[in-house]
Amino acid sequence: MKTASFLVRRRKLLFAVMSILVLGSVALIPRININSDLTRYLPDSSQMKQGIDRMKEDFPDMDTRMRTLDVMFTRPVDIASIEAELEMMAVGYTPLGVQESPPYTLFQYRVAGETDPFALQKDIQTRYGDQVVVEVAGEERMPANIATILLLGTALVFIILLVMCSSLMEVLLFLITTGYAVGINMGTNALLDSVSIITNSLVAVLQLVLSMDYSIIVMNRYRQEKARMKDNETAMTDALSGAAPAVLSSALTTIVSLLMLVFIKFKIGADLGIVLSKGVFCSLVCNFTVLPALILWFDKAIVKTQKRVPALPAAGLSRFEMKFRVPLTLLFVALFVGSFLLQKRTAITFSSFWPNEITSRFPPQNPMMLLYATDDEQEG
Repeated sequence: MKTASFLVRRRKLLFAVMSILVLGSVALIPRININSDLTRYLPDSSQMKQGIDRMKEDFPDMDTRMRTLDVMFTRPVDIASIEAELEMMAVGYTPLGVQESPPYTLFQYRVAGETDPFALQKDIQTRYGDQVVVEVAGEERMPANIATILLLGTALVFIILLVMCSSLMEVLLFLITTGYAVGINMGTNALLDSVSIITNSLVAVLQLVLSMDYSIIVMNRYRQEKARMKDNETAMTDALSGAAPAVLSSALTTIVSLLMLVFIKFKIGADLGIVLSKGVFCSLVCNFTVLPALILWFDKAIVKTQKRVPALPAAGLSRFEMKFRVPLTLLFVALFVGSFLLQKRTAITFSSFWPNEITSRFPPQNPMMLLYATDDEQEG
């Protein structure tokens, strides 16, 4: 109770501190070292990892990411003349061949380790305009529509909150609180050695999904305490004190579960686990510092924007579950056993390419490199 009282009495100071922290963190976001080379996360025991390390040692100038510069013309072209022009622009690049699928023509080049393919990509696009599509294959590790996917996911969460929350103002306060937590988490990633491109792209939405219930618990408990004719500050103090066990237990189990990813062999698990567990901790702190201040400041707006919440009928479903509890239990046991057996037959494919405009016309080719000791060569 003393801690809850302190959080309420010092809410202005705590909110100011958190605001300064989030502003500083957001300023650090451009400094995040985003790593798109997923081979760095391979376990040390992996033969591929050992081969890449040996290749870097013996051939330091080689691009071990096996990137290719793909130049696709969307209209019929004179292959010989275009090939000559591209080779003059792509100095130091190794031609890998030309493919045709009328009216499209694809020119491919292997990227040298010391060159900047994105500068060349820009030059080619500037020269040929809308008749060409240029991609650096092997560099982009996320789908081109990832931003759309994340926006749709966020919008879906927003719509659900709008429907299920008792007040429209609650939704805004929840999003502000989550924004504080996400901003702090993203900014502090700059303090890490590097963050994978996958983690950096997904962490904001995953953090939102994992921690939104903390805000809902605090808000609902505040409403219950206020309904007992308490003044706002007393209601918030009692709400924080009452909600703390549920919020803390939920957050700590989530953090510990995410930290378990540190122990998987594929080291990207540690990358994702550390960033997400840090994000959940940030959300936990913000829900006890930022959210209480916002609720008390906007209490009148919360009341004015109250609305009806749709009541989901559950009585019939509850009666059905109780009546058929034994068959349902057996059914889920059978589903679990069947799923366990079927997952062993799951086909796993490995590719460094995501679908894009070029791969929709020309099937991607996964480049391979053979490394062997010259002493093994046989004279013939």
